[in-house]
Amino acid sequence: MNNITLTFAFLFFSTMSIFSQNISVDKNCISTNSAIFGETLIQMKGEYFVSKLLDDNQSLLFFVNVDSVGSVRNVEKVNSKIDINDSIVKEIIACIIEKEIHFFYCFERPIGYTDKEAIKMLKKTLFHNNSNKLYLINVSFPGDLMSLYYYKKDELSKKGIYLSKIEYLKLRIAEYLN
Repeated sequence: MNNITLTFAFLFFSTMSIFSQNISVDKNCISTNSAIFGETLIQMKGEYFVSKLLDDNQSLLFFVNVDSVGSVRNVEKVNSKIDINDSIVKEIIACIIEKEIHFFYCFERPIGYTDKEAIKMLKKTLFHNNSNKLYLINVSFPGDLMSLYYYKKDELSKKGIYLSKIEYLKLRIAEYLN
């Protein structure tokens, strides 16, 4: 390859890296991150494990460092509502790092900007001259995904339909990820 081809390839991939950053100004961004986390837990540990977390009213809050595309590079801190086994926490951490789960950087859209303009400005501000920088974000499980569960459960039970927490969680995950 000649130098022109190498230069073009470098510029192309650098540009693609900048445009592939997971930045969102969507009002549902934090819930989307919770849905990503919930789906990851279901895929990794199975529905029974996640059902147990939900039945125990467990909540998890992970403070993670993510790269420019939202991939978790390390975990700074984990908070949980109820003590959780360290080996399970380590397994979850290993999974989200190894599988390069991508979360979003969530921001409020500045007044007077369109979503597209806001994202362009945020990308320029965050990653100017350094797309390798890590940023700390928090992701939670189940987050606010279960906030209307009891309302929906009662509504359906009047019709003779039983709704489990895991079924409701999967419906909410589908809302945000599909």
